Amino acid sequence: MSTPPAMCGRARRHLHRKALILGTILLVIVGFFLALPAIFAQSASGAMSGIFAVLFFTSMLWIVGLVLVIVGVL
Repeated sequence: MSTPPAMCGRARRHLHRKALILGTILLVIVGFFLALPAIFAQSASGAMSGIFAVLFFTSMLWIVGLVLVIVGVL
């Protein structure tokens, strides 16, 4: 079988593997923080308000993580 053609320099510059890895790490960190209120809350309404508070205070982390994952995938 023949080998696939090698990527040119311009195509290699457009790869964003680091963005995909960093975005995934940020989303995992936010997911960990989202699990904490669900684990330690005494009631369902307390868990939901805790989850919304965590989403609010970590909004920059998950927004940047989501953008980096999208850029890395595309």
